[in-house]
Amino acid sequence: MITSFDAPEWNLIVIETEALFAAERAVEIELTNIKPTSVAGAMALLVYYTEQTDRGHVWIGGDLIDEDAGDTEPRSFEACLIRSVAASLAKIGTAAAA
Repeated sequence: MITSFDAPEWNLIVIETEALFAAERAVEIELTNIKPTSVAGAMALLVYYTEQTDRGHVWIGGDLIDEDAGDTEPRSFEACLIRSVAASLAKIGTAAAA
């Protein structure tokens, strides 16, 4: 058990924790960058997110800036994901109507 924040083990814990947060953030960014090209693809992305959440995964949920959507202010990970899927579905609908 670590009894002091000055203990060498504490630095290792901090480094490992920061690495895990960075990995989580990278996954969130990748998920928001997926552009489904079919309704099935959009559903698969949302099902994946929902299954992970239902299994108890807690998304960091930090704010992201979606430059592709013209954002200049940060939005939540969830808002970026929903907006990305909605934009993909709009393109899919437009292509299907043509």
